[in-house]
Amino acid sequence: MTWPPIVFPESGLPDDCATVGMITYRNGQSGTLVYGRYQPCNECSGPLQAYAKTSPPFPYYSTGDQVLEAYEFEMLLQLGEHVGQRMCAIASQIPGYADIGRVRALPDAVPEVADRG
Repeated sequence: MTWPPIVFPESGLPDDCATVGMITYRNGQSGTLVYGRYQPCNECSGPLQAYAKTSPPFPYYSTGDQVLEAYEFEMLLQLGEHVGQRMCAIASQIPGYADIGRVRALPDAVPEVADRG
């Protein structure tokens, strides 16, 4: 695989959380791989960057301590949404993948499933 280098500027955060690379398979065929890492970056919103810089170990919480405050949980959700949006933005620039950048909002309420028991 070939990837662009990850650069850590003075802010301490990488420039982006997503990238695109070329992959070559054993059979000689090649493809494009969009990769996203669940990490804060300079492309994040200002509040998310500030929280990441002042609240270590965000977002790398121990699996032994998963009790989060509401604000911590909200920051995790915002980071996940940001990484997904960055991946879609990158993928939408790849020929043949233009529609992937269209992210639809989830419905506000999920209808209940009838009991089949």
